[in-house]
Amino acid sequence: MTQRWFDGVKSVRPLTIEERRDCIEVARGLKVANTVFRNARVVNVFSHEVYRADVAIIGDRIAGIGPEGAYDGQEIIDCEGHYLVPGLIEAHTHVEDALLVPGEFARALAPHGTTTCISDPHEIANVAGVEGIRWLMAATEGIPVRLMYTLPSCVPASPYENAGASLTASDLAPLARDPRIASVGEVMNFPGVLEGDQVLLEMIELGRPEGATARGLPVDGHAPELHGLDVCGYVVAGVESDHESVSAAEALEKLRLGMWLWVREGSTRNLEELLPVIMEHKPERSGFVADDRTPGDLLREGDLDHIIRRAVRLGLDPIQAIKMSSLHPAQYFGFKDRGAIAPGYLADLLVVPDLHDFRPRRVYIGGQLVAENGKALFEAPSLPSVHLEAVMQTIRLRDFSVDRLRLPGHSGKARVIGLIPDQIVTEDRLMEVEARDGYLVAAPERDLLKVAVVERYWRGRVGVGLLHGLGLQQGAMASSVAHDAHNIVVVGSNDSDMALAVREIERLQGGLVVVANGEIIATLPLPLGGIVSPQPVEEVARDLEGLDQVVTEMGVKIAHPFGFLSFLALSVVPSLKITDLGILDVDAWSIISVQESY
Repeated sequence: MTQRWFDGVKSVRPLTIEERRDCIEVARGLKVANTVFRNARVVNVFSHEVYRADVAIIGDRIAGIGPEGAYDGQEIIDCEGHYLVPGLIEAHTHVEDALLVPGEFARALAPHGTTTCISDPHEIANVAGVEGIRWLMAATEGIPVRLMYTLPSCVPASPYENAGASLTASDLAPLARDPRIASVGEVMNFPGVLEGDQVLLEMIELGRPEGATARGLPVDGHAPELHGLDVCGYVVAGVESDHESVSAAEALEKLRLGMWLWVREGSTRNLEELLPVIMEHKPERSGFVADDRTPGDLLREGDLDHIIRRAVRLGLDPIQAIKMSSLHPAQYFGFKDRGAIAPGYLADLLVVPDLHDFRPRRVYIGGQLVAENGKALFEAPSLPSVHLEAVMQTIRLRDFSVDRLRLPGHSGKARVIGLIPDQIVTEDRLMEVEARDGYLVAAPERDLLKVAVVERYWRGRVGVGLLHGLGLQQGAMASSVAHDAHNIVVVGSNDSDMALAVREIERLQGGLVVVANGEIIATLPLPLGGIVSPQPVEEVARDLEGLDQVVTEMGVKIAHPFGFLSFLALSVVPSLKITDLGILDVDAWSIISVQESY
């Protein structure tokens, strides 16, 4: 049954004295509760145990937990001996990276037990600035999942790309006071932090209690493969967490320096590598994040529940896995009202039959049933008109033609971006290349392709390079989802198909496109900011997987290829990347020529 729901974040408020009196009476068994969860095995993340108990609810809060039969309720929910688990808290993701509007994203999350979700809106912020963030937040109103946001700290991500906006601390300070803001978003430009960049340090200052808000905000990090004394510099600057560790040694190093370790199992998969650190050291400052799962993966596999299942299969204690997905993120963000089943906490609860095969059967937010048997029981609200103009008609090409995709050079050796399966980091590969008439050409038979980033904010910049490891044998694939500036990234076996793909994205005003032999083969329109679809999650999942199948038949040999395509432009992740300014050597922190040393 479709129902209308409250706003999951705005509905949270301190209890009045009279409401507290009611809670006290219910907690003591002197007053009938609104709802009682009975015949439950309660998972206690404080004492790390499971025991039978009744849980009494009044309003949207847990009033009391007592022996079976201790409470009477207007409604009795029989848990049938299943486990009662606190709602899961996603500590880091991006709504826009699922290509979905917030309501559809919530419909994908809720059946899997994620009841609070922290999303960094730096994708839409790079496209449309503060107005884009305000549109995203307006589109979040009216959904039950407690979808919260961060203050995007790096817009643009680095000086080596052109985005649609450039934000400073003063631009974001007014947003910091909004109750839907949970933290300062991932500080990706760690080279800038280590150099003492004024803009970045002012962004970090937004998290101080004496900064933009008296409550203070944690500061999220993003520093893959950062080691040694540089990690000390990053931490002393004020960065508190990181979800980018790719090795056990790196993770332990950061933990030892007091950072919160978020183990990611999403677009990049680091669980197997990092889990031994968790199992050996049992750190309290640790948790799981999904970070950028596709809509199809969200629907089929889930969010944090998927990570819990995998971690338990790999040997982690189920209660510890739940704790890392509930209490730990709540403590990081300073949430004193969620992350556990305890008196006074929000009644965000999951009924789970088996902790070793973690699949929520029923999901409650604020005591209200929002999902059951893998299906959301609410529809996404209509998109608001407020701030909508900021995210429409955002693809504006200037002086683009097929000639802009040429790459001058000579036959010989060249530095090529090398893809690494399941990772967003890349390699700097030295390969033999061929030139014709003074321009380097693709060699798809050797898995050597042309790659370009076309700036889409009317500046007319185009960066061109070479790519190895995708496997595409013909045609071209292009996307206006290209982290983090979200210019158009295109890869292909020939310039004419690449140019056609770029022009089709311009016509669609954003999207994913596949071209072969001068014909448009498949598309997924993303007209909202050039990165988001207004369509239902099921349709977006179907269309994206259709595109994946098409390019797989054209030779692509990695899973989720459009996701990897989007990360080729992420200018703060080693080693070689490409932006509208050209090929970036992230390790040397400079734009290079692909043949400058050869």
